[in-house]
Amino acid sequence: MQFTLEPFVNAFSGTEKGVEAGCGFGIRCLQEVARPVDLFLEASVAPMYYSIDTLEQGASGFNFLDQIGAGLQYRLAPGKAVFGGYRFRHISHAHVVSRSNDGINSSAFVLGFSWLY
Repeated sequence: MQFTLEPFVNAFSGTEKGVEAGCGFGIRCLQEVARPVDLFLEASVAPMYYSIDTLEQGASGFNFLDQIGAGLQYRLAPGKAVFGGYRFRHISHAHVVSRSNDGINSSAFVLGFSWLY
């Protein structure tokens, strides 16, 4: 089992350009498949800033990013690993501000590097 801390800044484009930024706190459960490869399941929550106005969330501002996912982790050396996987993402402000809160659901494929302590 691993506890995760994942700061992020993601740029996006479309009809509007913007950024989402925050820091996720989560848990990752690992099961060794074949040395040095592990299968993992994960869940996290991240306070975040979303920079564009949306129909679902109203004005830009503070939100939470909840994620669940699965993937593979490959241990490169003691304390270092790379991982890749899929995440289901849900953005909502949990009614902590007074604006629309329909939520935004999306999917993401991720690649990353882990420092293990």
